[in-house]
Amino acid sequence: MKNILHIRLVTFSLCFFILSTVLIAQKNSDKGDKLFDKNLFKEAIPFYELEIKSKNNKTIDNAMLKLADCYRITGEFEKAEATYKILLKKKKKDPKAVLNYALSLKSSAKYAEAAIQFNEYLKLNPSDPMGDIFLQSCDLAQIWLDETIGKEVRNIEKINSPSSDFAPVFRSPNELYFTSSRDGSKEALISFNGGLEMHRLDLYDVNVNSIDEKISPEIKNMKAVNSPLHEGPATFSKDGKELYFTRTVNGKRDTKTNKVLNTLQIFYCIQDSTGKWSKPVSAFSFNSTEYSVGQPSLSKDR
Repeated sequence: MKNILHIRLVTFSLCFFILSTVLIAQKNSDKGDKLFDKNLFKEAIPFYELEIKSKNNKTIDNAMLKLADCYRITGEFEKAEATYKILLKKKKKDPKAVLNYALSLKSSAKYAEAAIQFNEYLKLNPSDPMGDIFLQSCDLAQIWLDETIGKEVRNIEKINSPSSDFAPVFRSPNELYFTSSRDGSKEALISFNGGLEMHRLDLYDVNVNSIDEKISPEIKNMKAVNSPLHEGPATFSKDGKELYFTRTVNGKRDTKTNKVLNTLQIFYCIQDSTGKWSKPVSAFSFNSTEYSVGQPSLSKDR
């Protein structure tokens, strides 16, 4: 009787341990997904990493794919490559994973390897017109890389911050605009651990003539354009009076998960004769709350 009771206790303890592990993994997965859906990819990474360590077969594939996407989007391309590679050993026929693996290789300037993966993607998804464009871009990128050999690239330390600073665009020869998550946002987004502030992306501008001066250049937040959500990248018309930029908006609620999914849209505003910007509005009819449209660019004659 004692042996039977002991076996039952051991069995119960084992089941409880397994159930607890699964619930913890699911909890990490939920936190990671919430951050991922808000485009807070860097903040989602630790939760997906914890979930993968739990080795929960029910959630590990989703966590690994999301983690690889987070690495790729935040510029950790070597980690992204390694994660996609592991995932593709299990799911060789996943077109999305193959495409993103190829994009990661390309971002690491591994153009020959990227071309192999883009070819593989074309076999899996031949109807995607972007497949051939991605493949051709590898050859073009190598040509451009060869043309830049001997050029000097330096860090503009007076502009860059400990946060993300990217997508620079000139409005005029002296006015540089860029996207940044530096301190200075009007409000921080929520944190699941209660202590980490996650600043939104905002548009900023700086006079490039002041960069090489001894004093620090004045970097201005475009408060008339920025909102409590993310803004950037941006582009200007030829005369500098029209501004098009990417903004995160609240999307539709997923009926299966009950989550509100954020999407990207392109917004537009005009500067009047006094220098005041109009209220940003949706720029195109094809903006949607069901899919993302972003990273605008205008031709030189626009």
